Amino acid sequence: MARSSRSSSDASRPAGATTTSRRDRRGGDTRTRSSRSRSLRSGRGSSRSTRGAAASRAPRSRAARAARRRRRRIRTLTATSAAIVLLLAGITGAWALLRDEGGDAPARIAAPTTTTDAATPTSTTPPATTPLPPPQFVVATQTVPQINVYDSPSDAAPVKTTFSNKTEYGIARTFLVTTQEPAGWLQVMLPLKPNGQQGWIHDTDVTRALIPYEIKVDRAAHKLAVLNLGQVVLEAPVAVGAPATPTPTGIFYVTDPVPGDGGSYGPWALGLSGYSEALESFGGGPPQIALHGTNHPELIGGDVSNGCVRVPNDMITQVYETVPLGTPVSIV
Repeated sequence: MARSSRSSSDASRPAGATTTSRRDRRGGDTRTRSSRSRSLRSGRGSSRSTRGAAASRAPRSRAARAARRRRRRIRTLTATSAAIVLLLAGITGAWALLRDEGGDAPARIAAPTTTTDAATPTSTTPPATTPLPPPQFVVATQTVPQINVYDSPSDAAPVKTTFSNKTEYGIARTFLVTTQEPAGWLQVMLPLKPNGQQGWIHDTDVTRALIPYEIKVDRAAHKLAVLNLGQVVLEAPVAVGAPATPTPTGIFYVTDPVPGDGGSYGPWALGLSGYSEALESFGGGPPQIALHGTNHPELIGGDVSNGCVRVPNDMITQVYETVPLGTPVSIV
């Protein structure tokens, strides 16, 4: 009875209601599946978008890394170039300094320094340096009847002066060389007043020679020294110029080694390329200074001359017999 009642009740429900409910449930399930499908598709789309974004970022990251590497290389090259420039500037500065120091001094020639290797290749002891003789001086003797001296090493430059091949004392005209460049030219010291003048001559107008000697005069100490390859070989006391006619200072050279008169000039006089700066003339001629002997040996050691350097007679004889024409003489 009870089962029949339930059946009746079910039977009493409208058929459409039951159908609709089931359809609704199926529709709900369908909508749920559709929603899930869309979610999955959306998820896959999002994943593809993410991968696309990452892929698009990857080239940019590689480009950024390449740019950073280029910047690092540029900075390295810039630093290296700056170091090279500084090194070249130091070398150029050093080379300029050496040129300036030698511009007014006599030209010298020296062989390069040599070294002796250590006893064993594995030794940490630095190689011993073998000292060589100091440089020698370059003198040029004129070989043409007349020689033009130019203001600069160019035939188009003004001619400063012209010299004959003999001095006023009949001595071969000789110059002390200060520079042997550029090729074909020599810069030389000139025996002219005012002191310290230089000029340029053609190297084909002279013959060159090396001399190892030099003379140094110290006015304050009243001493003269003759050096051979930098070593003192002769010393002598001297008298120098009086306060009113001082012996000029500077670098000169021997131009006129001639016999003295046996009196005030002693046995020998070595005329120099310099002149008194206090006198316009002397004895009817130019006020050329000289190293010479004396007939007043008691005045040696004083400031008494007209500008010349007086040397004891026995010593001036030794100087004359030792130094050649063109020997540089520095007076301080």
